[in-house]
Amino acid sequence: MEIWRKEWQEMDDMDRITIFFRLRYTTTKILGDHTVEELVADGVSPILYSRALEELAETNEEESYDAWYSRQRERFETFVEAYRKKLDLPPRYPVLEMFANFKVHEGIAT
Repeated sequence: MEIWRKEWQEMDDMDRITIFFRLRYTTTKILGDHTVEELVADGVSPILYSRALEELAETNEEESYDAWYSRQRERFETFVEAYRKKLDLPPRYPVLEMFANFKVHEGIAT
């Protein structure tokens, strides 16, 4: 829980322009051919990743929402697992909501 609190505090302390550019950078990375390990190494967090996915969901016109959502859900699950490994998190940690009704708990997407 402390991990998420620190990240939210960091985002609260940033100005809007910094957040905009950080979100734009993350969105570009997600759209590219970057592996989830590269995203984690670049400092992308699950909270920032999920916010970028919200932005992408609003602008997705290339494929059906169901196909897009399914693909992103699998990638987000893999990302969270890589993030857990980077921080050496224990098997249990707070539920993290991506968007809509999608949640990740213990690295399992439901």
